[in-house]
Amino acid sequence: MKPEIKINKNFNLSKIKFDLSRQINMFAGSVIQDHKKRLQHGQGVDEKKMKKLSPSTIHGKRHNNLSKPRIPLYGEGKMLNVYSKERATKSKPINIIIPPNSRKEVASYHQFGTGPYTIKAKNSPVLGPLFNSKGQKYFSKKVNHPGLPKREWFGITKKQEIKGLKLINKAIDRMIRNA
Repeated sequence: MKPEIKINKNFNLSKIKFDLSRQINMFAGSVIQDHKKRLQHGQGVDEKKMKKLSPSTIHGKRHNNLSKPRIPLYGEGKMLNVYSKERATKSKPINIIIPPNSRKEVASYHQFGTGPYTIKAKNSPVLGPLFNSKGQKYFSKKVNHPGLPKREWFGITKKQEIKGLKLINKAIDRMIRNA
């Protein structure tokens, strides 16, 4: 029986400069582009179609001449405009992506969904114009809303996550090889 042979190799990782800020920022840019593309087609973070809008919502969007009235979270195009609030640097390898400030409250309602709630007129005597499921216009002092379904729209898809990890792994492999 032969004796067991051990081979040791020490790597001096202090010679390697792990600056992944470029790759992190590229990854963040890719996530932002993916987000815009998904929302234009009504897809959530799971890359599946989001729950359909109610007929009354579609009629309201048409009345307001919003583009793609059947696509959830698309109407004014504001939910598409996520951006990097903070870019990664060598000393702080983090890129923070956020939705537009004007849509933060609404964004969270869609991300997690809501239970039923009541909407009351505040600055005018009535709410409206509102639309029923048949598209008929009406006005009301209050509306008992059935609640928003969960439409998880903000996040990183599995496909983007895999793509980003590959990008960073290749960069680390290259840094180790060149050390």
